Amino acid sequence: MLQRLCAILPLWLLLTLAMPVVQGHSFGSSDPARDSSSPPSFSADGETRFLSPVSNPVGVSAAQPPDGAPKAEPVSTVRTADGREAVPGRIVVAFNEGVELAERADVHSRARVPGVLTAQAAYGVGPDAEVVNIGGASSLDDAIRVYQADPRVRYAEPDYVIRAAETPNDPDFSMQWGMAKIQAAAAWNVTHGSPSVKVAILDCGIDEANPDLAGKVTLRIDFTGSPQGTTDLCGGHGTHVAGIAAANTNNGIGVAGVGYDSRLYNVKILDDKGEGTESTLAMGIRWAADNGAQVINASVGRQGACSQLEQDAIDYAWARNVVIVAAAGNVGSYEVASPASCNNVVAVGSTNTNDQLSWFSNYGSWVDVAAPGERIWSTVPGGGYEYRSGTSMATPHVSGLAALVRGAGWCTSNQDVVGRIKGAADKITGTGALWESGRINAAASVTAPTIAATPSHLALAPGQTGSITVTWTVDPCITGQVRISEDGGPESLQTSGPSGSAAVTGLTAPHTYFFRLYNSVNAALLASTTVTVTARTSSFSDVLPNDWAYNNIEQLFQRGITSGCYYNSTTGERRYCPDAAVTRAEMAAFILRALGDADPAHLPAYRGLFADVPSGAWYARYVEHLYDHGITAGCAAGPLRYCPDAAVTRAEMAAFVLRALNHADSAHLPAYRGLFADVLSGAWYARYVEHLYDHGITAGCATGPLRYCPDNNVTRREMAAFLARAFPQ
Repeated sequence: MLQRLCAILPLWLLLTLAMPVVQGHSFGSSDPARDSSSPPSFSADGETRFLSPVSNPVGVSAAQPPDGAPKAEPVSTVRTADGREAVPGRIVVAFNEGVELAERADVHSRARVPGVLTAQAAYGVGPDAEVVNIGGASSLDDAIRVYQADPRVRYAEPDYVIRAAETPNDPDFSMQWGMAKIQAAAAWNVTHGSPSVKVAILDCGIDEANPDLAGKVTLRIDFTGSPQGTTDLCGGHGTHVAGIAAANTNNGIGVAGVGYDSRLYNVKILDDKGEGTESTLAMGIRWAADNGAQVINASVGRQGACSQLEQDAIDYAWARNVVIVAAAGNVGSYEVASPASCNNVVAVGSTNTNDQLSWFSNYGSWVDVAAPGERIWSTVPGGGYEYRSGTSMATPHVSGLAALVRGAGWCTSNQDVVGRIKGAADKITGTGALWESGRINAAASVTAPTIAATPSHLALAPGQTGSITVTWTVDPCITGQVRISEDGGPESLQTSGPSGSAAVTGLTAPHTYFFRLYNSVNAALLASTTVTVTARTSSFSDVLPNDWAYNNIEQLFQRGITSGCYYNSTTGERRYCPDAAVTRAEMAAFILRALGDADPAHLPAYRGLFADVPSGAWYARYVEHLYDHGITAGCAAGPLRYCPDAAVTRAEMAAFVLRALNHADSAHLPAYRGLFADVLSGAWYARYVEHLYDHGITAGCATGPLRYCPDNNVTRREMAAFLARAFPQ
């Protein structure tokens, strides 16, 4: 009966025997040459067997930390509310500038009162930040909220765990090109999945003795009556599939599995010849669903439409929140295969290293996604590894990813998991025709919900209010709810909805505003960010925080473009002289500093080009450099003069700025449209002035009608605005 059913229901499996294994690797022939007259031999499964010589893994040693650094120890981790990994029992606290050690100690002391039972600085991280050991708080997030409520704290956040691009130490990882193609390492930066997520491998058994699969299988069952039970004796097909899905990862041997921390069920539905029936497949699906599997991998099948027996079993598992993934088949046909073509199944086609359809893979709009399936290096019986090809190999890439997504904890229904995987797939060539959604992208599939505020810091004058933009991203299955808290006080609803952004107004100083993103259904905290609003202070005694050009003047000072007009080294007083006119000498320095030439010593030596610019003048090199670059032609000829002490007019300012922005010839600018009532169309500066207006660098000097005041001298206040707008950081 079995042989008759197998003749009716062929199952794609590799039937060749495993080669001898030495030192964990298989010996054998290299990749067979392939031409149009003699394709490589393959079984009914379509898997071509490729073998590789022994590699020589090299151990990796860690450099010793410098003297005085914290002692390096194995890192244990916890998950924060937004799903990221952090070190338990400690956070990073950064203080506002000027908060001395005694005040920092007071901050820690006060943090103990609200419930952080211990709070002690462990070591410094830069001049203003400390790693703080905490204990007694219900979570890192609670401890962070306590610290963030103190106005002396600039920010507090978890001590997040980082890894070297999460490249595992499995020595054969570099041979797993499919992992790089789907960006598995980047996905592992976000999540390792969870041991609580089980992937049922419905196949011909698994060699659980392979060191890379040791401890991975938590349940097993044999539906074939094999005298060897669930052991893989059918050429290693099930073992190879299991390794791709969830081999032990970062264990220093062999390969990595997409599902990382996920566990496996060994569900043997094919006998030791690699043959089986729909009835054993259906029983395996139902058993896996009943025993808590969250993902089912079926790298088996036949050509033809889905049968009712298969569909009923699949619907049974789907109703129990199981993701079912199946191979599309290996006969290079557009025709459907089963169980991949059944409803509620993710059908997987195969691609090569160039993101092209594998020559053997079935294809068509009925195929959901593609995944790497050619020359895939994975586990085989006897403790070894081999290259194999087939949609059987592509399928566990998707199953492992489904387990990874489920283990991340965001949107964990089977429909949401499938939606994430399909929605995040890379739209490679062939998408829409050869497969529906593209080739899977693990990193994009596990992206965590985020919230960000722009800007994250405001400096406001007394009585002034500010605004920011908050942006959040959530899964399609979530309605995000953004709540705001001032200084850690009660939260109020700011906005809600799917991914989006919103303006938040009315912020005042000095306060810290906490923005938290919640799942509106279950109130789970998904992500958080803070905005610090400080009371604005001026670097200059004659520029008040409510001055309209305050931000521009402060920016120029911070960037080293101006140091002011007066400084008393004894008292520390600094003045800017905002209403003073800007001289042509000062303008030369301002322009070149804005362009990044702050130190005149770095400019060419002065050649004495201008008759009225002494060689020892502080501005001499600046002026001559402007001339060399076409930014100024001087103020008079015969002899050439610069007029360094003359005031700069607003007309000249427009020319200076635009020439510095590589608009030396005004003829290349758009024709003057007559925008300003006091700027004639024939004026030499007309196009310069209008171009400044068009690009938001000037708004003119008066309205009703709009005027520019071209002959007015430019004040130092106006100059700051011109330069800050024209040369932003």
